[in-house]
Amino acid sequence: MSIKTNKALHFPKTALPLLAVLLVMLTHQRAVLAERKYGEQAFEEVQANATLQAEQDAEQEDVIQHEAVGTPKTPEVSEGKAIEVLSQSAKLIMQRHGDEWLMRASGGNVEIKTRDLIAYASNLQYNPKEGVVRFLPPVEGRATNLSFRVGSLSYYIKEGRWELKDGRMKVEPSFFAQGVVEPLYLRATNAEGSQNKAYLKASLFTSCDKELPHWSLRAETMDIIANDKVIARDVGIYLGSRKLFTLPTLVISIKPRRRRTTFMPDVGRNEIEGWFIKYAHTYMADERSTGIARFDWAEKRGLGLGIEQDYTLKAMTGAVALYWLRDRNKGTELNWSIRHSHRFSKSLLMNLQSEVRSNSAYFIRRARSSSLSASLQWNRTNMQTTLDLRRLSYSGYGETNDTSILLRSFLRRDKWDVRLQSTYRRFESSYFGIGAIKAPDEELQHRFEVRRDGTLTTWSLIYEQRIDLDKARNTADTYFGLERLPEITFNLRLHRSQKKLLPLTFSTSIGKFAEYPARVRRARLAFSSDIGQTQIRLSHRANIMLTGRFEQCFYDDATAQYTYGMLTQVDWNIGKRSRLLIGYQLQKQHGWTPFRFDIRPPYESADLQLYLEPSERFQASLTTGLDIQNNIFRDITANMQWHMLSGLWLAVSSGYDIERGRMRDVISWVAIGLPGRVLSKSTQRGYPASALPYYGYGSFYIPSYMAYSQSQLKEELDLPPWGIMLNLSSRYSTVEKKLALIRSFVDWRIGKAWRLQLLASYNGMMRRMDYVQTRLTRDLHCYEVSLTYNSLTREWRVEFNLKAFPTFRQFFGTSDRSQLLDTSVGQLF
Repeated sequence: MSIKTNKALHFPKTALPLLAVLLVMLTHQRAVLAERKYGEQAFEEVQANATLQAEQDAEQEDVIQHEAVGTPKTPEVSEGKAIEVLSQSAKLIMQRHGDEWLMRASGGNVEIKTRDLIAYASNLQYNPKEGVVRFLPPVEGRATNLSFRVGSLSYYIKEGRWELKDGRMKVEPSFFAQGVVEPLYLRATNAEGSQNKAYLKASLFTSCDKELPHWSLRAETMDIIANDKVIARDVGIYLGSRKLFTLPTLVISIKPRRRRTTFMPDVGRNEIEGWFIKYAHTYMADERSTGIARFDWAEKRGLGLGIEQDYTLKAMTGAVALYWLRDRNKGTELNWSIRHSHRFSKSLLMNLQSEVRSNSAYFIRRARSSSLSASLQWNRTNMQTTLDLRRLSYSGYGETNDTSILLRSFLRRDKWDVRLQSTYRRFESSYFGIGAIKAPDEELQHRFEVRRDGTLTTWSLIYEQRIDLDKARNTADTYFGLERLPEITFNLRLHRSQKKLLPLTFSTSIGKFAEYPARVRRARLAFSSDIGQTQIRLSHRANIMLTGRFEQCFYDDATAQYTYGMLTQVDWNIGKRSRLLIGYQLQKQHGWTPFRFDIRPPYESADLQLYLEPSERFQASLTTGLDIQNNIFRDITANMQWHMLSGLWLAVSSGYDIERGRMRDVISWVAIGLPGRVLSKSTQRGYPASALPYYGYGSFYIPSYMAYSQSQLKEELDLPPWGIMLNLSSRYSTVEKKLALIRSFVDWRIGKAWRLQLLASYNGMMRRMDYVQTRLTRDLHCYEVSLTYNSLTREWRVEFNLKAFPTFRQFFGTSDRSQLLDTSVGQLF
């Protein structure tokens, strides 16, 4: 069983757990509760919508108003820190008792507003001598995508410290950038903290909305360090009111670079490891460091031990990781990594990272790979210089070493931009007795650029040089390279300020070039003009889009060439949803050029695209064209999608090869949903009918049309009890006269609590199953338990998943190489 914790809670500074956001307004609280000259028992009433500034004005006038009526004013504080005290029905009553002032609401709650927060309170105590502000119960409020309720809240103004009792917070899924699909709940009996830290006692975390949650993590103490980590101690794992076990320490990373850890054992079985159990234990956790020990046991491999230790000092941060496993079959697997960052000053930073992996069970025997990177970065205003060193090594079927040193620097002032880059690279490789050992390939490249950007004009000077350090020793040095010795370019842009003026760009460049591997050296003068993409309306139903380019080049060997090209497309709307597109594109080149980079492939073609959508339930497309340059007809391709009935969606795609006189493969796809509402009736507009509107199980596959929409955060559609979803796709080979590929996905909710999912693929050419994956899930309100099987790895797994974190689900819908699997069967070709 496993629960992953890399998608941890991330609280911004304005929303530290349980009302730290309230304290933004208190920091800027001015002494508006000054003493009254009428004595300690003076009593004053002010209408609730009078601001604290209005109360100060009342003091200066020495007037006691019992039910003052006036227009509220906003205190004069800096932008983004304004505080408003408002109420439509209540009165704000302020009374002094010794050194302490009591503020309370009569007839309703007072609304306290800042830019990030709205809070409701009925009682407030302020002690100017001690500098303490206390909110008394009940206190409720909300901020962006979260709400809270607290028993009492105290803020110590001089220390910038806050304390609260009996606090609760509800965080909506939209609060997080990704990975959360249901609200999260946090409770604490006592808590205290400052702007960047919070310390909680007797806290509870869950995604269950019940008063007695079905599952929860309950910690005796919890430290929250903003944008770094959450450290919980004496953490009890609860199902309902029953404690399963206790963890001494649990660390949840909320850094941008999250680390994936497990706090429950990971149990399963696969073909390579046999039965296995994996566990990670946090042996150290404080503000400056975190340590994790890993214990693995695999039936076919043996015992594995690992350690991960990170650290944070005044000017240094980093991490060290080591993993050792004595494999019974392949020998010792040893992996280690070091990551270190050292800031010498505000402008000077050094980063170092090294990683070595050897003898992994999932790769070839005795294979070893290593990487080393180091960088030194110097930053000043509008200026930066970086020195990078990288080395990659691999040994297995031969050896390779790739070393590079990169120096980069840039300076930006007003409209000027200056850049310098110098790169050294050495690559060497050898093979086990196959051919002669190659000499190392060594290259040194320099690039210097000066650029000035204006409103209408831009000019630049570029000097680029390549030095072959290995000379002729490396016979495989035949890749493309280009030197500018130097090149000067001037651009003039004319914007489309008037309807009759096209957006034009004129460019002139002159320079000396050297091109490799042919080692051609020539001077070059070039003129070019471009027409930017322009849309012209022909009628209320039709418009035309056009763009074009002309370029003329001269060389110092008395040769020249010119190139011109254009693209036009007429878009004609037929009815409400249908469209006809007729396009023509052309590119021609005349003359001669000594350089490869100046060669433009000639082409000329005409295309026709017809998109029909007589109703929202039916879409079709027909495309064809003519390659005029080569006198070849393009294939005729036809795509159709038909939402025949509620709960039934059919799509078919095929084509006809005009030149060969034969049919292309036929791709079909059908989706069946019961009840029918699980299939959406609407389709996306502005796209042609897709050749393959499949349902991809992997959430990142989004075709032009989808049978139903799904959130990228959710893995599967929410089905009602006894609902079923079937996706079946096939590819029929017109050459072999048989089904070449069949893929299917079945999703069946059995009653309210059970769910069965099946993903399968059959290869008709090989007459065998490519893969079969299945998952049986028991829904337990806010969490679920699943049993999965993967035929690719012959692996069984038992998973404990929290429904709020669907990205933690694994091992279903992925191949043995982590490729996302779906019901697609390819495109037409």
